[in-house]
Amino acid sequence: MKTSSLFYCNPRFLVLGAGNGGRAMATYLAEKGYPVDLFNRSKEKLIEIKEQGGIWARGILQGFFDLQRISDDLEELVPYADIILVVVPASAHAELAHKLAPIVNPGQLIILNPGRTFGALEFRHIFDKAGVSEELIVCETQTLLFTARTLVGNGVEVLRIKDKVNISTWPENKIFSAYYRISHIFPQFRPVSNFLATTLNNIGCIFHPATTLLNSASIDRGQDLFFYQEGITPNTAEILKRVETEMITVGAYLGVRITPVIEWVKQTYGIRSSTLYDAIHQVKAYRSISAPKGLKTRYLVEDVPTGLVPISSVAKTIGIETPTIDAIIHLAGILSGKDFWRVGRTVEKLGLKTLILERSRRFLRTQVESQNLNELEEMLDEEE
Repeated sequence: MKTSSLFYCNPRFLVLGAGNGGRAMATYLAEKGYPVDLFNRSKEKLIEIKEQGGIWARGILQGFFDLQRISDDLEELVPYADIILVVVPASAHAELAHKLAPIVNPGQLIILNPGRTFGALEFRHIFDKAGVSEELIVCETQTLLFTARTLVGNGVEVLRIKDKVNISTWPENKIFSAYYRISHIFPQFRPVSNFLATTLNNIGCIFHPATTLLNSASIDRGQDLFFYQEGITPNTAEILKRVETEMITVGAYLGVRITPVIEWVKQTYGIRSSTLYDAIHQVKAYRSISAPKGLKTRYLVEDVPTGLVPISSVAKTIGIETPTIDAIIHLAGILSGKDFWRVGRTVEKLGLKTLILERSRRFLRTQVESQNLNELEEMLDEEE
């Protein structure tokens, strides 16, 4: 099926995922007047949405929003979509990519919101093996556009729509043609031509795994706990800071600037702060977010294999040590009963070794050339 001639002015959307992010995304698009279909892998989350024909929202978005088609059958929905928004835990990306590969068409655009680390590349890797046309563009955003929580039945509470979210594509040269299609719909998205600059700036893997581990006793007991407000103490924030520092070091060796949490909070929420602890605690939208009720949470089973593992894998490829990140991966695996090193996204699995080494060498050459130029300028100044 070919893409509609109305693609640019009135695209048809398919949202994959009926959790907090998927419901918020479907509501956001429906509020703007776009036709929206909704898919979820399990029927249970769709029952009341399907019975009522849409989603009730409160918070930033309020009211009842009609949806077009609601189904757990991808083959029923994909042919109608111009833009497919994948709003599911990143640990489900590979499964969805395999299911989508036989039924997508070249004119469609896929956006992973978010991609976590290497999400778009993993999608494209699977698509290439399946012979999917390169005309189909896969994008990923650096973080979820919304701060939201699922309400009982067919409800969602949208606490905040982020001010700025970076977006990139794989291959990288597709970003501006993709951005042209969606900039009027998502003015919050900022195009980034360097894929690594988006995919390595994975804010969730700074916040979620360490905070979950450090509050694991309370979570294991099912204790009521506000995840950010109570779970992140000044001492907990120091561990998060170590994770951030290791990520900044890895990025630096690839010529990529990892945005510090303090700066990210300012860009995303317009909040100025002096420490990582203060930055997180000043975000009003975070104050009512509850901790998970068990340790089989996406904060571990998603953020570790699709965030910390690929970052650690990149670090090992270029000879950088990440002791804090590695310790969190190890402990999270014990608590989750999973070998995250085996199931996670790695440089080897995705065939990234050549790219990572080339980018690192390019950056180091630039540094050497810059140093030589400075030394030459100093020598010429002395001669004058």
